[in-house]
Amino acid sequence: MGDRDGDNRGDNPDGNNADLYPDDSSQWADSDGDGYGDNPSGTNGDRFPNDALQWEDTDGDGFGDNFVDEDGDGVSESGDVCPTLAGSSRGAPLSRGCPDSDADGYMDNVDAFPANPFQWNDTDGDGYGDNNAVSGGDSCVNEYGRA
Repeated sequence: MGDRDGDNRGDNPDGNNADLYPDDSSQWADSDGDGYGDNPSGTNGDRFPNDALQWEDTDGDGFGDNFVDEDGDGVSESGDVCPTLAGSSRGAPLSRGCPDSDADGYMDNVDAFPANPFQWNDTDGDGYGDNNAVSGGDSCVNEYGRA
């Protein structure tokens, strides 16, 4: 059958290492079957070749851009909540892939302490973080004041 696009992958669909894209020399495989080739720098490349629900990552932070709501609750189970801002937040489903200055997993705009990696929430608004397992934490998170 040959190799029309010259990528060294045969065009025979039943052959060994068959070329799924016989007319595109930049792509030849699609491991997850999402229609985007495994070569991320090729035509219609897949940044997530083993995840059929994701293929693009506009901001390059490792979180896919696609909003995927598998259970119908309106929250994306995978995908970047901030697709145009690079970030590493992972703390909550609604903050995945957003800027996180202190690297505690919670995005800066919902982190009550964006410069403190040990605190992220302040339930009673008293200025003391809810994580009482570290120094300076609030002993009574539902009462204003530290103790």
